[in-house]
Amino acid sequence: MRLKLVFVILFLLEALGQSVSAQQKPQRVALVIGNDSYQKVAALANARSDARSIAAALQKAGFDVILRTDLNDRGMREAVRLFKARLSGGTDAVFYFSGHGVQLGAANYLLPVDISPESEEQVKDDGLALQKVLDDMAEQKTRFSVAIVDACRDNPFPRVVGRSIGGGRGLAAATPATGQMVLYAAGAGQTALDRLGPSDTTPNGVFTRVLLREMQRPGVPVDRVLRNVRQEVVRLAQGVGREQVPALYDQSLGEFYFVADAAVAPPSSNPAPMPAVMTVEQREDQFWDDAKAAGNREAFEAYLNAYPRGRYASLAAANIARL
Repeated sequence: MRLKLVFVILFLLEALGQSVSAQQKPQRVALVIGNDSYQKVAALANARSDARSIAAALQKAGFDVILRTDLNDRGMREAVRLFKARLSGGTDAVFYFSGHGVQLGAANYLLPVDISPESEEQVKDDGLALQKVLDDMAEQKTRFSVAIVDACRDNPFPRVVGRSIGGGRGLAAATPATGQMVLYAAGAGQTALDRLGPSDTTPNGVFTRVLLREMQRPGVPVDRVLRNVRQEVVRLAQGVGREQVPALYDQSLGEFYFVADAAVAPPSSNPAPMPAVMTVEQREDQFWDDAKAAGNREAFEAYLNAYPRGRYASLAAANIARL
């Protein structure tokens, strides 16, 4: 009888320990939206693919992912309501949007696929204010939250005589709450590159393809991940004669990891831990890998411009001659 009681006590203690551990481990929730099929403004090519790739990476990292594509006005609002309902105190939250966005006044609006460019007031009514998403995450007292917005493209609304909607390019500076980070794919007055040249067939835009690679590195805190993304996007854009500097607004506290350690890294690739800052040789290797992936004359010329005496200079020249 006494032995049986001991086993019962041990079982209860183990169950209690598992419960406490589960409570201490933050819940991870993400809302990922990709809008390509715009009906009354220019359609996009990479937004759906970008969203699906980001959603898959976050799911591998243990997030409860809400993935939505080609949402209309009603769908955008329903997705945000569902996202907010799944957040609670202590939650780690990620919001990712790829599609058209526009700055109106001091606010940024993420556009549904059925947006109609009739007036600024209509866009404000039908678009999703980015600040609302940030406010929702703050109201739910999330432990950490990040909003990643790949919407820094040319203003999608046509200009007509005597009237225009929004500014020319880019988004207004973000105002994250304490514990939040916001990352734009490009800074003020800049547009985000979808590809590195006409022959670049990579299904993801330049910003998101870099983000995907960096966020899956185990043991790298999010602030370093996003700064690595910014640095690499700048390098790639300069390589093709463009300027794109992702804008980062950081009010986060403590540390957050997309992938905390090698144990939860994507099992298929089984990557070794990488240093937070790449060496000169690693940057050249990455530049060459990106040039090969693009496979066009512009990308190989960009490599030679950056590394005229580089280790792959002869191969780059041979590819240029071939093309």
